[in-house]
Amino acid sequence: MNTCSGSNKIHSTAHSVYDALAKEDYHSLLLDYIFLVRHSQHINFELNQLVTQKDLIHASETDSLTGLPNRKRLKKILQKLKYYADGYDMPFCIAMIDLDYFKKINDTHGHLAGDMVLEQTASILQSHLRKSDSVIRYGGEEFLLSLNGATLREGLNLLEKLRTAISEHIFFYKDTPIRLSVSIGTVQYDTASCPSLQELIAQADKALYEAKEQGRNRVVAYRSGS
Repeated sequence: MNTCSGSNKIHSTAHSVYDALAKEDYHSLLLDYIFLVRHSQHINFELNQLVTQKDLIHASETDSLTGLPNRKRLKKILQKLKYYADGYDMPFCIAMIDLDYFKKINDTHGHLAGDMVLEQTASILQSHLRKSDSVIRYGGEEFLLSLNGATLREGLNLLEKLRTAISEHIFFYKDTPIRLSVSIGTVQYDTASCPSLQELIAQADKALYEAKEQGRNRVVAYRSGS
């Protein structure tokens, strides 16, 4: 049944039910009732299918460990920011965050300790960002942040607070304290050059590499021509 015509038929049948009740035409009422029950079940089935499909899509775009969006949802998030930046001159920054010497945590304390550190780091990031910002589990020990409406200066201030919060946090695994620092590379989207999303991520990644080269536990901004 066509969705629009089916909806119209259901509405008209509902009116017929009221008319049949008023006229005490119980034969027509029974036929209309059977029609409504049958198609109500069909509509309920279709709605359940849509909800299931939406849940499956959400699950496929969510990191199972941290509950954060994963790289599948990243493109949607950045495309929306790019649209507003190009169309309405709204600035935004992205940042790549890498947990310093994360392999050493896994090697020393085990992978369950590493998972705990990743989960708690995700929570710290979420708690320090604004509601308009997004945190994405990019992969491994890397996270990608999108800072909506932020200039590079604003982004640097926010990221420095994040870096400090993580470096001052004490992670506990089975009563064993674990300290951690992060290296961060960030870039503001340039509406003049209009880089692709892939180029933008590559720029943030290059700034991250420079942060590591400079000794880690720091925030470095990408500069064009660098």
